Amino acid sequence: MRPGYQVKTHFPGTRKRSSSQDREGMPEHVWNRNDGTMTFAYKGLVIEKRNALYRVRDVKLSGFPVQSVAGVFNDSRLLRALIDSGIAQSCPERLERLREGNRNVHCGNCLTPFLFRREGMIEHLGGFLVTCPYCAHEEFEDRLRWATDENFY
Repeated sequence: MRPGYQVKTHFPGTRKRSSSQDREGMPEHVWNRNDGTMTFAYKGLVIEKRNALYRVRDVKLSGFPVQSVAGVFNDSRLLRALIDSGIAQSCPERLERLREGNRNVHCGNCLTPFLFRREGMIEHLGGFLVTCPYCAHEEFEDRLRWATDENFY
């Protein structure tokens, strides 16, 4: 190499140093541990999603045709239509109580919705903590962001 030759260090596809300095004030990437598994409530019914397969957990709603949603589904639109038609046949008072008991929460850290469970709360400093099952972020119960149960995740 001849004296004074400037070695080329910036190639296409590499980042400049200034781009990493711009991210100093931003939060770090949050790792989500759900691995394609999610439990959520849709109109009061608890649904387990594993990758692209949906399964409705035990339905405790009088008048609901349980045999129509028994098994595993890979089409969310079909399952949603079956649930909506079954809810139209069921008892509305019982449905309201079921929807109050099964509610969804948005995690404040990873923004993933999950099913709120009272038995999963931890007493801490005179309040109750709820832990996100996906990123292990803890939030006090009075600061939770509730998610609607009208969405199918």
